[in-house]
Amino acid sequence: MNTEESRRCPYCQSWSGSWRPVEHSISHWPYILNVRTEGWTCYSCRQKSFEDDVTEFFEKMANKLRAGDLNGFTSLGGDYYYTSYKPAKKHDKPLPPTPIHKPDLSVSDKPIEGRRDVLPLIKPVIFRINAPGAKSVSLVGKFRGAEFNNYLMKRTVDGYWEFSVELKRGHYEYHFIVDGVPTDDPRAVARVPNGSNGFNSVVDVG
Repeated sequence: MNTEESRRCPYCQSWSGSWRPVEHSISHWPYILNVRTEGWTCYSCRQKSFEDDVTEFFEKMANKLRAGDLNGFTSLGGDYYYTSYKPAKKHDKPLPPTPIHKPDLSVSDKPIEGRRDVLPLIKPVIFRINAPGAKSVSLVGKFRGAEFNNYLMKRTVDGYWEFSVELKRGHYEYHFIVDGVPTDDPRAVARVPNGSNGFNSVVDVG
């Protein structure tokens, strides 16, 4: 696969983008799996898309999580795991290694009765977006009641922006503001209309 080959973005229809290393999160309560793979990132809207074999791999990993099969995954602590997948098509250029980001699991809530001690009532959820050229990125989420709150995200060394929020189990709406432009999360489990001719992403905290 040529890293400079043309590909139309399925979100904004732009032809501007490139193949690069990415991380994709798969969650099924109580597990969260980070998959290191390759994806096509659009320069216009910063959304990601994948080849069919990568999408099929995501589905297989989701099925393993549903079945509680953690064989072959690398533990990051608690219910967080990591794995990687190399697409069937090859890139012309080797992909540089990137560090594995371990989540902050220092939560002191009492365990749920009848469940394992590693299942807290409140979990840290790390929101990430790849925006290496951005000057400012914020997370806007409805995490505390019915109002949306704005959180300034921090840039990481690999071009991502991150912010961690401790959330109870449930569904939460959110989106990113990248240099003043509202942007949804391509890794979100779902999207819902925001009432302004756009969409909010949805995170499912199990």
